[in-house]
Amino acid sequence: MDKFLKAVAVAAIAAAGMTGGFAPGAQAEGFTSNTRPAFVGSEEETYYLLTFLSGYDFWTSYYEGFMDAGRQLGVNTKYMGATTADISEQINVFEQILAFDPAGIMVNPSDGDPLAASAARANELGIPLVIGENPIPGAKVAMWINHNEDLMTRKAADYIGEKLGGKGEIAVMETVGQVNLDNRSAAFTRNMETHWPEIRIVARTNPGHDEIKGAQDAASLIQAHPDLDFIFTVNPTAAMGAVTALQEAGSDVKVLTFDTNPNVLDYIKEGKLEAAIMPDPYTFGYMGLLALYLDRHGLLDPMWDTDNDRPRFDVPLMNTGSSVVTKSNADYFYSDKYKERRKSGGYDMQAKDLNNPDLPGHWD
Repeated sequence: MDKFLKAVAVAAIAAAGMTGGFAPGAQAEGFTSNTRPAFVGSEEETYYLLTFLSGYDFWTSYYEGFMDAGRQLGVNTKYMGATTADISEQINVFEQILAFDPAGIMVNPSDGDPLAASAARANELGIPLVIGENPIPGAKVAMWINHNEDLMTRKAADYIGEKLGGKGEIAVMETVGQVNLDNRSAAFTRNMETHWPEIRIVARTNPGHDEIKGAQDAASLIQAHPDLDFIFTVNPTAAMGAVTALQEAGSDVKVLTFDTNPNVLDYIKEGKLEAAIMPDPYTFGYMGLLALYLDRHGLLDPMWDTDNDRPRFDVPLMNTGSSVVTKSNADYFYSDKYKERRKSGGYDMQAKDLNNPDLPGHWD
């Protein structure tokens, strides 16, 4: 078991009274029978989740995990996201959150470098940070969380390789400049070259998160490469466009993508889109909130933190796993059904103004 998870388990058991006392370490000093247990938070604490592309279906279960951990600890949670991948908008939202004096912030930037100044201000103010997806240089963080792109793209490579019997031609649709998706594309390429060397990547395009560009690129690809078998896309928006173009052209080229949304799932069930690789965002959000809480309350006291030059605890890669979504299991991945299944109050991510907490549309 991961050392971090062991620490969480020990502290949680102790807080529940199952050991007859409190968790060992710095937080035990000064505790009395009338002291609030370490894992009972305050309603005055508000932790924020900050993302880009706030309407993206992926963030639905991400925030579900964040909220669950908050409810279990007895603290408040809020979500504020930039509506696009534009970095200036993300900086603006980050600065707004800092003005609210948050108990902690989980930041998921499209590019970490430009957010360094905001992260430095958070550090100066003593606001705990957890960073996901793309690192922020120089930021002191409670935890850094990322997907294991090598393992996830190995699933994609093996799916394509097995479908093609080890031989064929494929193209890759990328999102150049978004660090985590650059890493995803590179990892997929390594896996194809290493494990399926007779399947050639014959072309690459850069539609980004643009469905129209995805359609245009797919149309060009099948004209330029008549023997093309598969298109791999690093995000579902480009995949939707590719499917549209292939359907209009009557092409039998298949599309495999990353992440799902209701339209992608509909297309998979209808046989228009071959499959998708879906990471587990819920665990990211859940563990991120726990990490913020642990840091906020100083519940871990590792020996190596004496000079404060590294995270209070360090999980350089927390692999939450991923699923291959096909026609046979697509029903399980609809976010509305997921929320209904777990009796979540739910929220409409598309209809809310997530940038302005003063407007009625803001949800938390």
